[in-house]
Amino acid sequence: MDGIEKITARIRADADAELAQLREQTEAQILEIQTQSKTQADQERTAILARGRRAAEERLERLEISRRQRTAFLAALAAYVGGAL
Repeated sequence: MDGIEKITARIRADADAELAQLREQTEAQILEIQTQSKTQADQERTAILARGRRAAEERLERLEISRRQRTAFLAALAAYVGGAL
């Protein structure tokens, strides 16, 4: 039985070594995926924020134009009403 125990121990040691190697490879892949995911998320966040800022600036510009148009309309209306009286 001593021979079988040695063979079993050798198989177990080989399996443990292979398992350790697989764990190392898996950990390396996990770190790589995490790094890639973080980089992609950072890029997407930056792009989303930039689009949001541009959209906000465009809305602000449209509001300013509307405000100026309303002011001009009210001034014209006041002049018309003032002239009609």
